[in-house]
Amino acid sequence: MSLRIDRSVITTGPNGAVAHRDLIDHSARFERHLHRVGDGVWCRVGGGLSNITFIDAPDGLIVVDSGECREEAEDALAALRQVCDRPLAAMIWSHYHYVYGTAAYLDDAGSNGDDFPIWAHVDGPRLLAEMGAEVGPTRTAGLVGQFGLALPTDGPDSMPNVGLGPYFKDPNRPTTTPGYVPPNRTVDAPTDLTIAGERVVLTPVPSDSDDTLVIWLPDRGVCINNHLWPALFNIYPLRGEAYRDPTVLLEAFDTMLGHAPDVLVGVHGPPIEGAGNTRRALLDARDSIQFLWDQTVRHVNAGRTLGEIVERVQLPVRFRSAYYTTEFYGMAQHHVRQIHGGVRGWFDGDAAGLFPLPEHVEAERIVTGFGGRDVVLTRAREALEADEASWSAQLTTYLLLLDADDAGARELKASALRLIAQSVTSANVRSWCLTQARELEGSADLGRFRTHHTSARRVLAAAPEVYVHALRVQLEPKRADFETCVRWRFRDSGTNATLRIRHGVAVPGRIDDPDVEIELDLPTWARLYGGDVTAVEAESADDLVITGDRSLLTRFFGAFDQPHLVHAFET
Repeated sequence: MSLRIDRSVITTGPNGAVAHRDLIDHSARFERHLHRVGDGVWCRVGGGLSNITFIDAPDGLIVVDSGECREEAEDALAALRQVCDRPLAAMIWSHYHYVYGTAAYLDDAGSNGDDFPIWAHVDGPRLLAEMGAEVGPTRTAGLVGQFGLALPTDGPDSMPNVGLGPYFKDPNRPTTTPGYVPPNRTVDAPTDLTIAGERVVLTPVPSDSDDTLVIWLPDRGVCINNHLWPALFNIYPLRGEAYRDPTVLLEAFDTMLGHAPDVLVGVHGPPIEGAGNTRRALLDARDSIQFLWDQTVRHVNAGRTLGEIVERVQLPVRFRSAYYTTEFYGMAQHHVRQIHGGVRGWFDGDAAGLFPLPEHVEAERIVTGFGGRDVVLTRAREALEADEASWSAQLTTYLLLLDADDAGARELKASALRLIAQSVTSANVRSWCLTQARELEGSADLGRFRTHHTSARRVLAAAPEVYVHALRVQLEPKRADFETCVRWRFRDSGTNATLRIRHGVAVPGRIDDPDVEIELDLPTWARLYGGDVTAVEAESADDLVITGDRSLLTRFFGAFDQPHLVHAFET
């Protein structure tokens, strides 16, 4: 669906951001504040992308989510200690996204971790460890594009907020300290239990991660959740992710409606109090998701093309009256596209789409049809002057497919994307368009996010085989027309992993007849992967033993787009 530009909604925010006035006003919902909700529950809003919640249980305080880093956790604790000095007794993960501040709470509790219960879904640690292993560059680039990490913190191209919180990371906190501690109590099914003397019901229902728990405190009428957001729920994130099934999301809302909470505390955004208010919020959020699903499927069944469906499925006006169903994060038309993909796949039934021209060929023919490069650029400029920014961006894209260095096309496309960014309520769209505009203008360099640069810390956080098997998506087939099997023997865990290059494909497994074996511990593998040591250096320190023809390793690792390993095993 094309975008209609309305310049009357564009204004300037306190940090100089030129943006949609509603997105600027949305920032007030993320004012840094410790909200007291109900009896003995506090929710820290505005300290980061997510909230941190504290429950004054009979045997001590329960913390829900820890924040992105130790510093964010310490900030929340400092605010809590102004109103409550009771000891910390336990923690619950709502899901694995916001758990890197945990160590700060253990320090506050005087615990080494063994005696401090940390509850989570059983899949949480695995999802966290595997995050980005195979799709690391895409995931990192997606975070940069979606949350404005390459944008200035003030001025016209800055972000008023990021839709779910004030920012992804506090710009006034230039360095952060990870404080991850794994959970020591897990659930994989609805569980009614007692934590620190408090009755707590944990119900697994996927949200934007498959390990999400709905946390219900029946004795207080408080429901803590990661489903009702301060924006229309993101069925599809622009950064790309696994399909989020709307029908599963509905289960979470029906579960919460069954609890009939007096208070809703979200992982994002301000708490909602009052049984009438919570019911209305849950119903509206739920029904907005069902509407998008039902109507998309309806039009798929009617045989309409994806373009036709996107034009027809638009949220009713009633959903724009509340912030939690407004497009402050993603946009409904993009969610419709994702639902279509989940239901039907990429093909929308129009046979003309089965064998499309290569992009550069299509661009060449369209530009020629218009009358050449200068005519297309003129039409794109006229479109922008008429506030048809999407069409202007599309026309200039044809030119850039033919010449990526076309300065006029780059400048005009950047201007078109900037106007789109300024006119939408969606923080995701704003950030993505501004990031790409600045890259076109040369003020942002995103090249480093398009290659695998895995840190030793991330390798250490995963099971040993994860980053062995992740190499398969970094294989260059033209350099891999041979067959060689390598086995990793990890001394510290007693586990093995193998990878066999078989004429253009890298196949993981546990084969017992490798051509070469490398024996090492996980920290050494992490240092090799991260470029902190070479194989020769590791061997000299007795941290690595190679059995077999080591020249095979040079060819083996040389087949991957992983420069650190290529360098580490060069002969």
